[in-house]
Amino acid sequence: MRRIAVFIATTAGPVAIERITLEPAARASMVCLGRSARQLPLSDDYDSFVAPGVGAVARAFGPFDAGGFRMDLAAPLSSGDSWQLAAFVAHAVLADPAAELTGDADDADVVLWLTGAVDYDYAVQPVEHVAEKLHAAEAALTGWSAAGRQVVLLLPAGANHDLAGQLLGGGWDCRAVASALDACAALDLRCPAPATAPGPAVRGAGGRRWFGLAALAVLLLVALLLWRSVADDDAAPGPVASQPALTLELTARRAPAGSGCVAVLFGDGVPRIGPVRGTLRDLCGIDAVLAVGDGPRFVAADLIDLHGGLLPRERPPAPLDGAVAAAGPWRWSFDLPRRSPDGQAFLFLAVAGAGPVDAAWRRLRAAEDVEAAAGELRRDGLEVTVERVVLEP
Repeated sequence: MRRIAVFIATTAGPVAIERITLEPAARASMVCLGRSARQLPLSDDYDSFVAPGVGAVARAFGPFDAGGFRMDLAAPLSSGDSWQLAAFVAHAVLADPAAELTGDADDADVVLWLTGAVDYDYAVQPVEHVAEKLHAAEAALTGWSAAGRQVVLLLPAGANHDLAGQLLGGGWDCRAVASALDACAALDLRCPAPATAPGPAVRGAGGRRWFGLAALAVLLLVALLLWRSVADDDAAPGPVASQPALTLELTARRAPAGSGCVAVLFGDGVPRIGPVRGTLRDLCGIDAVLAVGDGPRFVAADLIDLHGGLLPRERPPAPLDGAVAAAGPWRWSFDLPRRSPDGQAFLFLAVAGAGPVDAAWRRLRAAEDVEAAAGELRRDGLEVTVERVVLEP
């Protein structure tokens, strides 16, 4: 029996799917941290992903007995869809009597590193931040390979796989998959027969009756909206409430012509100030200023060094964690003590609201896909800033 370890690719490093169990008494499927009772925010999305009629897992490997699945992860994972390919393949391992899922790479015959979203028809959709995920996994991938494990990387076909090939070079088993069925076949796992998209529903007499009722409801709704529109026209216009948006200014400190960063960082050299873009050439430091307009607000923000090395010179006097109201603006200043051969990458995140935003801040910081998490928070009425900067060597 082959022992297979499945790792979800994240920007914080590979996250192992330690095990998946079917819990007969569970009301819904869940994602937990290790063997603990701590459910992760991903649970609702995972419950949908394995639910019949909704997610690809039930369609491929169901029907299941009553209850729900429990998927244990080795590290937190909160949002986004790029975990889905790994979860699908883990369920394929679970369904194959000739394979066994293990959460320990040292105990595995095959180690899988995967990223990609999976739709209801098993198609694997491209995802973001593949370069960052590969960078975060470099040490683990190298270690697994040196230990004699068979290491297989699976990515969505197209730009995601092409980028991985460019970054990795040769010597790695990096495969492109257009569907989750391709992934199963590539790994010699028992997989479901290919399926087309569900066909259109057949509407009989009962369907026509419900269609008629729905049309009547639409007409009544339109009449109500027209009546409200007339009533609103007669009312006096009131003031429009608005809140100042977060404004972020990022600037680069570069060495002046004919000089170097030593004079800027340790002497009286006057840097050239400009936008943060391009390369690391002559770049001595990075400054960020965040403002939210007049008056104190609840704000959480930070500049996160992804790789390359930043040396803090100045930070806000108190941590901006979103738990108490504060007035800005706030300033971050970082020096670049060395040149990284891999370039420099950092992420600036900020959340603001009329009330405490500490819970939203923790959710954003833990998210695998920060852009998707930021969109969810904006839909909740919060202001969110996400600024990702990548500078070439």
